[in-house]
Amino acid sequence: MNLNSDETDDDESKSKADKPEPNSDILEDDDQGESKADKPKPNSEAVEDGNDKPLMGYGPPYDDEKVRLFVLEYLGIDPDQFPYMSKEEREKALKMMDGILNIDLGSGGGDGMTPLLSDVNPTGEDNPPPPSPTDVSPTGDVIVYDPAPPTPTDVSPTGDVIVYDPPPPSPTDGWNLDGSCKEGVEFQLESFEDGDGIIPALNGVTAMRWTTMSIDPWSQSTAKSHDGRWSTRSGITQSARRGAKASTTVYSNITLTTEAMFKGGVLTFKLYAESLGLPREALFVIVDGKVESTIGSGSDMANGQWVEYSVAVGYGAHDVTFSHAYNPFGLESLPQGRTEDGGLWMDDVRYAPFMTSFDMSQVDMINGGCISTGVATPWKVESGGTIVSASSSDIKGSNSADISFTVYTEKGGMLTYSLYTSTTGPHDDFAILLNNGGNEDTVATADFGDMRGFESKSLSVPKGKVTVVLQHRKDPGRLGSDLLGSLGQVVTDGVTRLNDLRFQAN
Repeated sequence: MNLNSDETDDDESKSKADKPEPNSDILEDDDQGESKADKPKPNSEAVEDGNDKPLMGYGPPYDDEKVRLFVLEYLGIDPDQFPYMSKEEREKALKMMDGILNIDLGSGGGDGMTPLLSDVNPTGEDNPPPPSPTDVSPTGDVIVYDPAPPTPTDVSPTGDVIVYDPPPPSPTDGWNLDGSCKEGVEFQLESFEDGDGIIPALNGVTAMRWTTMSIDPWSQSTAKSHDGRWSTRSGITQSARRGAKASTTVYSNITLTTEAMFKGGVLTFKLYAESLGLPREALFVIVDGKVESTIGSGSDMANGQWVEYSVAVGYGAHDVTFSHAYNPFGLESLPQGRTEDGGLWMDDVRYAPFMTSFDMSQVDMINGGCISTGVATPWKVESGGTIVSASSSDIKGSNSADISFTVYTEKGGMLTYSLYTSTTGPHDDFAILLNNGGNEDTVATADFGDMRGFESKSLSVPKGKVTVVLQHRKDPGRLGSDLLGSLGQVVTDGVTRLNDLRFQAN
């Protein structure tokens, strides 16, 4: 059979039944009702001079029969039909084939069918797998997403992409004001009830052990207790004090040792002291030889109350030593103490894991204070839960509206928030109080004035266990209404608003 353009009459008279019918499903220009005598002849452009066989016009990578048959069958085209298509039909079919194999039409070689380097099968095989059907359009063209298509949650019902600027708040972005006054993430490690010196593995925390000195050791005691019947008492007693020489320091140490797989966290403990106070006596909390805190005295401790303190302990094995020292500075003489027979007790050792970061929706907050600390006025939630506000008009007397929460960190961190206050000192203001032990709140920052909008603020928070109290204060100096009234008219609203509170650990 001669397929050159100067065909003979004998060839035209050959039975047309030997020629395959084109695939009408993919050829838009095919007229199914035309006479078979009008069927297109093989494309002469696909014929190489001197060769009486059709070249098929595939080019690389379709010269490989496996690739060619795979792609044509994928498109529903009879391979024997291809050479009898018109030029337009064949180009359309080639475009569809290129769509299956991600061929860059018109780039690279002169045949217009050189694959992109990025489209080469990394396995080196001649028949790279076709893309998934979702990446090929109905016409066979490859769909290139740049940028990547959005997820279904970012597409509207009409199919349009929704662009959020700024991003929409999640349902949990409101203030979490449902916290209780009970200990939240803490759990008890030791209450000294068994006295065996061992803290077993508990709630995912590895086992720990206690050791004490042979001279003036700590020991179990029932004289004072915060939890249960027993506590542990320092070995510095009346006889130890009286027997101490001038300028000599007497120590009584107890050490808690963590294991290598300890995850790290904050240890809290309660102290009851009858005579603790510098320069006579102090308790040093030491981690691996470094003094982390010095506990001298406090008003609550002086009033005969149990007082909580904390220490941050990192990952791994550590020695945490509680060192009770009499005459810690080695003075020649000491001032008179409250009692010469005073003791020091420790009880209720607890553990809490470190926090890394959170926002106002991810930490339990107490709105209005606890009964043990005095009930304060609660803040109000507004604007869909993302803003809280407090007003001086809702506060009775010289009091405050409080929101409190607790942070546990190894190295401290940074608290950020947006503040909008319209207050006048000394009538009212906004303050943040921090308590990192000793039952004593410290004012870390205070703001008043007539702000025109929310202002970004930040505050450094120390390490360990720290309770943060957000306060809108009315008459913070407790001057009384008569004195405040004599200071003149107040033109501010007496309202504080907070939003976007976050914490990031160091």
